[in-house]
Amino acid sequence: MKKFLALFLGAILVANAAPSLAASKIDFSGYFKIFHSDESNFTRHWDNNQRDEDHYFANKIQMNVSIKPTDDIEIRWVIRGPDNYRWGATAVGTGALTNVITRSLHVKIKQPWGTFYVGRIADNLPGNVGGLYTLGYRKKWGNEWLHPDNIFDISAPVDGIAYDHDFGNGWGLQAYYAKWNHYTPLAYITSAAGVTTQNGTDKDRDRDVFGIEPRYKWDGGGASLGIEYIRNMNTNGATVTSNYGIIFNPAFMHKWGAFSIHFEGKVGWGKTKFVGNTTTKSAGLGLYLDANYDYGSGDVTLMGFYIDGTKRNGKVNNLFDLGDFAPFIVAFNKAAYGQGTWTRGSGWTGSGNQGWGTVGNRASASNSTEPKTNIWGVGLLGNQSLNDDIKFNYGFGYFGLVRANPGWSKSLGFEIDLGATFQLLDNLQFESQFGYMFSGNAYKRAVSGPSPKDTFTWLNVLAVTF
Repeated sequence: MKKFLALFLGAILVANAAPSLAASKIDFSGYFKIFHSDESNFTRHWDNNQRDEDHYFANKIQMNVSIKPTDDIEIRWVIRGPDNYRWGATAVGTGALTNVITRSLHVKIKQPWGTFYVGRIADNLPGNVGGLYTLGYRKKWGNEWLHPDNIFDISAPVDGIAYDHDFGNGWGLQAYYAKWNHYTPLAYITSAAGVTTQNGTDKDRDRDVFGIEPRYKWDGGGASLGIEYIRNMNTNGATVTSNYGIIFNPAFMHKWGAFSIHFEGKVGWGKTKFVGNTTTKSAGLGLYLDANYDYGSGDVTLMGFYIDGTKRNGKVNNLFDLGDFAPFIVAFNKAAYGQGTWTRGSGWTGSGNQGWGTVGNRASASNSTEPKTNIWGVGLLGNQSLNDDIKFNYGFGYFGLVRANPGWSKSLGFEIDLGATFQLLDNLQFESQFGYMFSGNAYKRAVSGPSPKDTFTWLNVLAVTF
């Protein structure tokens, strides 16, 4: 299969090599951002003397290089360096000085019968986005600098090959193969003293994702159905012998004048087989629905979502989660360090409630890789433009756990957000976002313990585009 793909792509490249390179061109674009964030009591502690506070500046720069040797071939290279740099930091790592990274590096090949993407793929391409996004709906929560992602979509890069095509009669199709993990193969190392040790594992621990999504668009709307097959999902050391899952992702949208509705869901099943023929099953359900009214100078959206995962009795589900969906600045804390990685999220849930997965951090180390799989929420969000250069946004939301241990509260709390964006110059933008969350009792340290204190985040972003 790999040899066939290599020969197939090579034939496409050779076929497109004939046009003269005289038309070659290189485009260069990007942005530079400076963040300032105030985060108060992000662990929701009940004691004012133990409040966690953080106040910091951070930088991020991204450079996009587009090389077009012909009209049908483009090489795209997206570089971040530093990816995120926190002022005053000297070490390499999260929240400190991150070295230059390649966020995306792929070749795009256009043919009359479809477009191929090969390499490291990121930012709104097949394998990262699906459902409502492929139907043409991208809800910008607050502002694009902070919350650009639909539910279930991801912004992290993936390595693989993707295909997309509109057939011209309303029908379209995207398909992709992505490799999400690759582990060191089995190897033996002999020291100078003659001692041989094993490095790695002889198990196949790669994680491969295969996806296909047909779509149909009509005047004012569309529908799609994505199907993903995941092989070797949830690998857990050398004890796993096989691992797989299948996920269905339907989406629907339609617009009547200024009013529109948007639905997207996910349902999936998985199975892990361990040494000794013991098995663990997974299942998940995710739903999203919103109604939007666009009145010209602004819009208002009423939305709700539901993610049921993280089951007990050996059924641990991380088939899918919310993705990089982050409509509120405190509960989701997407913008911490400007990373979009849920650095703190909803904080600590207490020893009795840990492992049940709020948004963001897990108190249980064994479940730390399963964020965002046990939450529901409703929200009312809106945008209002005063003119071409000034825009305000607001949001009111309530969030809760789908599941909790007996006797524990499921309430995560209520949040209010307010923000403003100012286009100072053609390439200079300033944005200020403030969110205050009234913490729910799901953050208690003990069932009968004191209620958690509230928390807020104030984030300011100065962005230069080029």
